[in-house]
Amino acid sequence: MITVLKVIGILLLVAILGFILVAAFAYIDLCRMVGKDLDDLGKGMHEARENLSRRVKNM
Repeated sequence: MITVLKVIGILLLVAILGFILVAAFAYIDLCRMVGKDLDDLGKGMHEARENLSRRVKNM
Protein backbone atom coordinates (compact mmCIF):
# COMPACT_ATOMS: atom_id res chain seq x y z
CA MET A 1 0.00 0.00 0.00
CA ILE A 2 2.80 2.41 0.89
CA THR A 3 4.66 1.71 -2.37
CA VAL A 4 1.48 2.44 -4.37
CA LEU A 5 1.14 5.79 -2.60
CA LYS A 6 4.83 6.53 -3.25
CA VAL A 7 4.42 5.76 -6.96
CA ILE A 8 1.29 7.94 -7.18
CA GLY A 9 3.09 10.74 -5.33
CA ILE A 10 6.12 10.57 -7.62
CA LEU A 11 3.93 10.56 -10.74
CA LEU A 12 1.99 13.54 -9.40
CA LEU A 13 5.24 15.39 -8.67
CA VAL A 14 6.58 14.67 -12.17
CA ALA A 15 3.30 15.85 -13.71
CA ILE A 16 3.35 19.11 -11.73
CA LEU A 17 7.01 19.78 -12.60
CA GLY A 18 6.32 19.03 -16.27
CA PHE A 19 3.38 21.43 -16.27
CA ILE A 20 5.51 24.17 -14.68
CA LEU A 21 8.23 23.59 -17.29
CA VAL A 22 5.77 23.79 -20.20
CA ALA A 23 4.16 26.91 -18.73
CA ALA A 24 7.58 28.55 -18.32
CA PHE A 25 8.53 27.85 -21.94
CA ALA A 26 5.15 29.14 -23.17
CA TYR A 27 5.60 32.32 -21.07
CA ILE A 28 9.12 32.88 -22.45
CA ASP A 29 7.83 32.39 -26.01
CA LEU A 30 4.96 34.82 -25.38
CA CYS A 31 7.36 37.43 -23.95
CA ARG A 32 9.61 37.03 -26.99
CA MET A 33 6.66 37.54 -29.37
CA VAL A 34 5.35 40.57 -27.47
CA GLY A 35 8.85 42.06 -27.29
CA LYS A 36 9.26 41.63 -31.05
CA ASP A 37 5.91 43.32 -31.65
CA LEU A 38 6.90 46.19 -29.37
CA ASP A 39 10.22 46.56 -31.21
CA ASP A 40 8.37 46.68 -34.54
CA LEU A 41 5.99 49.29 -33.12
CA GLY A 42 8.94 51.36 -31.88
CA LYS A 43 10.60 51.21 -35.31
CA GLY A 44 7.34 52.22 -36.96
CA MET A 45 6.96 55.23 -34.67
CA HIS A 46 10.59 56.21 -35.28
CA GLU A 47 10.08 56.05 -39.07
CA ALA A 48 6.87 58.07 -38.79
CA ARG A 49 8.68 60.75 -36.78
CA GLU A 50 11.48 60.91 -39.37
CA ASN A 51 8.97 61.19 -42.23
CA LEU A 52 7.12 63.98 -40.42
CA SER A 53 10.33 65.93 -39.75
CA ARG A 54 11.34 65.48 -43.41
CA ARG A 55 7.97 66.87 -44.57
CA VAL A 56 8.26 69.85 -42.24
CA LYS A 57 11.75 70.62 -43.58
CA ASN A 58 10.50 70.44 -47.18
CA MET A 59 7.72 73.00 -46.55
